[in-house]
Amino acid sequence: MVTAEAQFQHRINVTERLDTAVIEQTFKAGGSKYATVAAAVWRQTFGGHKLVWNTVKNTTWYFLKEISSNGDFSTVDVLYPAIPLLLWANPILAELILLPHLSYAAGEAPIKYDLPWAPHQLGVWPVADATPGSQEQMPVEETANLLLIAEWLAKYGGNQYTSKIYPAYKSTFDLWAQYLIGLPLSGEIDQGVDRLGADLGAPVDAKSSQDCRAKCMAEPKCQTWAFDICGTHCWLKGKTSTTVSDGCRSSGLKVPAKSVLQAVLPDPGSQLCTDDFLGPIDHNVNLAAKGIIAVDGYGLFLDSVGRKSESQHYRDVAKGFSQWWQTHGFDKDHYKLQFDQSGSYSLQYNLVFQKFLNISTFPRDILDKEAKYYLNNHWNMFGAPLNSNAAKDKRAFTKLDWLSWAGAMSASPSTAEKYWEACYNTADKTANRVPLTDWYDTKTGNQVGFQARPVLGGFYAYMLVQHENKLNFKL
Repeated sequence: MVTAEAQFQHRINVTERLDTAVIEQTFKAGGSKYATVAAAVWRQTFGGHKLVWNTVKNTTWYFLKEISSNGDFSTVDVLYPAIPLLLWANPILAELILLPHLSYAAGEAPIKYDLPWAPHQLGVWPVADATPGSQEQMPVEETANLLLIAEWLAKYGGNQYTSKIYPAYKSTFDLWAQYLIGLPLSGEIDQGVDRLGADLGAPVDAKSSQDCRAKCMAEPKCQTWAFDICGTHCWLKGKTSTTVSDGCRSSGLKVPAKSVLQAVLPDPGSQLCTDDFLGPIDHNVNLAAKGIIAVDGYGLFLDSVGRKSESQHYRDVAKGFSQWWQTHGFDKDHYKLQFDQSGSYSLQYNLVFQKFLNISTFPRDILDKEAKYYLNNHWNMFGAPLNSNAAKDKRAFTKLDWLSWAGAMSASPSTAEKYWEACYNTADKTANRVPLTDWYDTKTGNQVGFQARPVLGGFYAYMLVQHENKLNFKL
C-alpha cells in the first residue's frame, strides 16, 4: 500500500503522457475523427485483455475475452482483428498472446491437440478446456491468422519479439505453413516413375521434386505431376491412370487418400471464416487472400529466423496461388465474394496484411482500387456493407473493424478519410448508447449485434501502414 501511494503521481503522469502521445499520433495520421474513435477503441481493446503469470513455465501469458458474442476466450479470429493495436502499441504483448495457442497446438496441455491447423479458441472464460473436436473449426482462418502475427513480429522485431515462440515452436509453425500449401497432404513422391496423365501445357521450371509438387498443388486442374530429376522441367497433368518406369522422373498424385485432408489453397472450398454469422462461404475469395499472404509471409519469417534456403519455396508457391486468385477472383472492376459467383463482392479486408508486412503478394494497386470500389459503388451513410450477402439484408450491415481495414488499404489519405468519417458518424449518431459496436447497420448506424469487443483494436490498422508503424512513447 505504501509503495502504491508513493508511485501514484508517477503513474498518473505516465498515463497523461501516454494519452497525449496516442492522440497526437493518431490525429497526425488520420485527423480529428480518426483520433476520436482511436481513443475509444484503445480503452475498449485493452479492457478485453488480461496478463497472467504461468506458474509452470515461469513466464507471462496474455489472454483475450471475446465479450458479448459468446463466452470464449483467446478466440483466434477475435484476437486477429484486435492485433493491429497490440502490434502498434506494444508488440511484446502480441508474442505473449500467441504463446497459449502454440503451447496447446504443440501438445503441451493436458488436453491433446491433434489437428494440422491452428485451434479456434482455448475454452470458455476462464477455463481453457476446449478439446480439438469441440472447436468451431476455421482451418484456413485461424492458421493464417496466427502465422501472419508471427510473421509481423519476426520482420519488425526479430528475436526481440520472437524469442519466446521460436525456435520453441518451430515444428508447429512449419506444420501450419505446410497445411496451407498442402505439402504433407499430397502423398509420397514416387522416384523413378512417371504417372500418366494429359499435360496441361508446356512444362514449367522447377528447382526440385517438392517444388514441382507445390506447383501442382497451386493449379486446381492439376491431378498429377512429374519432375525431370535429370533437368529442371516440371509437367503438370490432368486425369491420371497408371505409372510407367522412367529413371529420370519423380512424380506423385495431388489427390491423396480420402481419409487425408485435401489442399486448401488457392481455393479454400467450403469453410467458416471469422464472419461466421454468415455461415460457411464456399470458395471464399477474401479468405483465400489471407491464406496466400500467410504463405508468402512465411518466406519472410524463415528469412528472419535464419532459414533462408527454405524461404524461396514458400514465395514461389504463393506467387502461383496469387496469379490463380487474380484470374479467378476478378469480376469486371472488383473482386468477388466467391470464386464461382459473378456479380458478388466482398470487402477484401485481408489484403491489408500485406501492407502490414510490406510485401507484394498481390499487386498493390488492387488494394487501392478495391477501397475506391466500395466507396463508389456500395456506400451508405455509415459505410459499405460487409459483402453482397450482407447488402441483401434489410440492415445492410458491416463490421467496423473490417471497414477500417478496408480504409487502410487505400493509398489515398482523402479516400481513407471517408472511411474514418463513416466510423466516427456511427459512434456519434447511433441510437444505441452502448459501448462501441463492431456490427451495425450501414443505413441507420444502429447496432445489429455485439458491443464492447476487443476486435475494434483493428481500427489501428491505419497506424500500421504509416511510415513509422509504432507508437513513439517512452516510460
